[in-house]
Amino acid sequence: MTAKQLKVIALALVVALVLWGASELLSKKSDTTMGARLFPALSATDVDSIVIMRKADTMHLVNRKSFWTVNGQLASGTEMEGFFKQLADTAPPEIAAENAASHQQMGVDSLGGRRVRIYGGGQAKVDLLVGERGPDYQSSYVRRPGEERTYLRYGPFAGFVDRSMDDWRERRMANIQPDSVARVDVQRNSRRYGLVKKDGRWQFADGAAVDTAAVSRFLKSLSPLTATGFASDSESRKIKFSQPDLRLQVRDAKGNVLVHLVADSMPNGYWVRADTGGPVYRNGVWIADEMTPADTTLRAKKK
Repeated sequence: MTAKQLKVIALALVVALVLWGASELLSKKSDTTMGARLFPALSATDVDSIVIMRKADTMHLVNRKSFWTVNGQLASGTEMEGFFKQLADTAPPEIAAENAASHQQMGVDSLGGRRVRIYGGGQAKVDLLVGERGPDYQSSYVRRPGEERTYLRYGPFAGFVDRSMDDWRERRMANIQPDSVARVDVQRNSRRYGLVKKDGRWQFADGAAVDTAAVSRFLKSLSPLTATGFASDSESRKIKFSQPDLRLQVRDAKGNVLVHLVADSMPNGYWVRADTGGPVYRNGVWIADEMTPADTTLRAKKK
């Protein structure tokens, strides 16, 4: 290797070192655009209640120790788990603006912003105004009340803030583990039948053979059986379940009732409710086949 070639290699190394040093300086400089954490990591056990105030309504989520409620109704455990997963993400947000002139445009002004307060131990642990979505839609602009600085927070936090009452509510009508079932009684319009487990094998209550795979699919559909929505208060007052079109009762080996659902038809679907009362669920026509399949679909096929 000639002296000239060595000089070229040495010069290239110097240039590379200069560029690396410059990139390090720039990366450190970019860190100054990151703000401090907006709140500490919070788990469900740290929180007593959550209040989400919006123009049209307010969500009050309350920790009842073993479950959550939203405005007095049972809240979805899945939704609550997802929300607290977002609260556990305490990565510092990006500073989006430093003055109040941008508040209205970013939706974090006192009139346009949705206010989220999270309480624990008798004090507010989180107090934020949540505004418009950020550049990637899942992100959102947020601001602490009383401060001018606005942040860009990544992740679907705003999606939970935008949840409606029905979105927060528990939609599972049944969640029965197939192995716990020993008897099923079904009414589908004027037809009735029963399924019983005898010596570990399923059969019809009258002794007729079943299609084992079809019965297994039926039981799996109850784990969980999920509604599409809920009846409004005015609708609930008009719905009568005195002569239901569908009925499903599931018992365990000791005879305990695991679930007892009744359903009344409506245009394009069914209203479903527990036999003892409670929420009235909205469902499509498909619920009839999942909740109360026709006995012909469960009978053993003739060879």
